[in-house]
Amino acid sequence: MTGRAAHSSMPAEGVNAVTHLGRLLTAVEQADAALQGGGSLLATVTAGGQAPFSLAASARATLERRTTPEEGVQQAVADVEHILDRLCKDDPTFSARARLVVGRDAWRLDDTGPAAEFADRLDYALRDAPGRTGAPFAAPYWMEAPLFAAAGIPAVICGPSGGGLHAVDEWVDLRQVRAYATGLVTAFREYACSR
Repeated sequence: MTGRAAHSSMPAEGVNAVTHLGRLLTAVEQADAALQGGGSLLATVTAGGQAPFSLAASARATLERRTTPEEGVQQAVADVEHILDRLCKDDPTFSARARLVVGRDAWRLDDTGPAAEFADRLDYALRDAPGRTGAPFAAPYWMEAPLFAAAGIPAVICGPSGGGLHAVDEWVDLRQVRAYATGLVTAFREYACSR
C-alpha cells in the first residue's frame, strides 16, 4: 500500500498506509470466510510505518491464498486483485498493488494409474493399523507431489497421523509409524510382484 507521509498532528495532509493495511486485513478476513470448498486466504506477514508521530507512507502484507485442485494460482491472484480493486473504488486515496511471489497449484491423486494402484495396495496393507481412520483427507498444506506429477512421476501422499504441525509440540503416533513402515514394505512387495 502506498500512502503519503505527514506528521500525525496534521493527518489531513497525509494518507496513512497503515490505515489502508487495516482495511485490507479486514477485507481478506471477510473473503476467507466466504470461500467454499477448502481453500483459504489469510495474511501471514505485515509491516508499515517508519516512526511514531508520522503517518505511514507505505505498508505491506504477505497474503497466502491456498487453492483447491479446481482453482489454481491464477485464481489466487485474481482473488487478491479483486479485493484491491474494491478497496480502491471505495476509497480514492487507497493505493495498492499485488505481486505474486510464489505460486503452487494444489494436487489430487489420480483415480487411475500406477499411483492410484499403489495407494489402493497401501490402503489395504494398513487396514488394521492402530488409530487408522481409513478416510482420505485434503491436506491443507503443500508438498512436492505436484512437482513429481508435473514431471510425469507418479506420487502418493501418505503417512502416520500426528499433530502440532511445525509447532513446538509437533508429534507423531509411534504405533502408526511402525505399522506404516510394515505396510509400505508389504505394499511395495505386492505392487512389484504385480508388474
